[in-house]
Amino acid sequence: MSCKTKLLLLCFLISGSTWAAEIDKAAVSVITPNGQHLRAFVTTPRGTASPVGGIFLVGWLSCDSVEYKDGETDGFGALLLRLVARSGRLMFRMEKPGINGSEGVCKDTDFNTELADYRAAFTTFLANPRLDKQRVFVLGLSNGAAIAPLVAQATPIRGYVVSGGWTKTWFEHMLETERKSMTWRHVPPAAVTWRIKLVSQFYSEYLLKRKLPGDVIRENPALAEIWKDEPAHQYGRPAAFYHQLQALNIAEVWQSASAPVLAIHGEYDVLMSAEDHASLASWANQKKAGNGTFLEIPHMSHLLEIYNTRDDMLKDANGHFDDSLVTKILGWMSRVEAR
Repeated sequence: MSCKTKLLLLCFLISGSTWAAEIDKAAVSVITPNGQHLRAFVTTPRGTASPVGGIFLVGWLSCDSVEYKDGETDGFGALLLRLVARSGRLMFRMEKPGINGSEGVCKDTDFNTELADYRAAFTTFLANPRLDKQRVFVLGLSNGAAIAPLVAQATPIRGYVVSGGWTKTWFEHMLETERKSMTWRHVPPAAVTWRIKLVSQFYSEYLLKRKLPGDVIRENPALAEIWKDEPAHQYGRPAAFYHQLQALNIAEVWQSASAPVLAIHGEYDVLMSAEDHASLASWANQKKAGNGTFLEIPHMSHLLEIYNTRDDMLKDANGHFDDSLVTKILGWMSRVEAR
């Protein structure tokens, strides 16, 4: 086994209320192409003699941990922990550089490096002797929902379950998000149009010309009004991360994928569009009838939480996770495996 895929298992049994009693958890070190050790977590049903199916997580853009030590602190955590407890499958979750014991610095890690890290983690996942390699699913959440096929590459898998992703260019995505956010917050239409003109100017310089945000503002101080983040970072990641996202052709990536797709979108997802998720299902069905399923969840946010109204979501008031989402995902996986 190569250095990149070497498993350094530090196994320990789980106790406490966060994990079901029948689940084993192992801390795994993924060795990346640049030699860093990234911590990951493998959870498996206890007491199973034969290999089991697996779920590999391609996570979100931010530098938040995937472990959820404190339990279901948001909808992503609720989904992950309940899949661990109820799926009967081996589940693999990789921490980003510098997070929860991983080497490196997440804030300075660009997308191409992160993608290489995920690919090394996926190879490590596939090498696990408790995994049935004929029953592998990839779960993509947020940015991970867009890039999931880039991680699996040519490896045959049973299906993709994705929620909160994008399929257009990152430039288009940012403009769509800005407009939707302002509209949902009841900004007057004329003010939305005025601001979108500034946003378009800014992102043209930042993403299309690959400049640093701070340099864009210095060259055109009038654009400072629409930029509230750091001079060389956005959402806690380096500008290069988004330059590299902009260079991707996500539609081409997904149209090359052959596995079935369950594309989930929340009605109250202010960041990502229903259209993009419907496209994923449509492209899968063009490959093979029945391969694509688009699931729109009423009142669900980007973080998979249910709110009474859109305004409640914007204020993060009284949201909750609906367990039926776990049932829908596991049911879809079972139907795919039964084909």
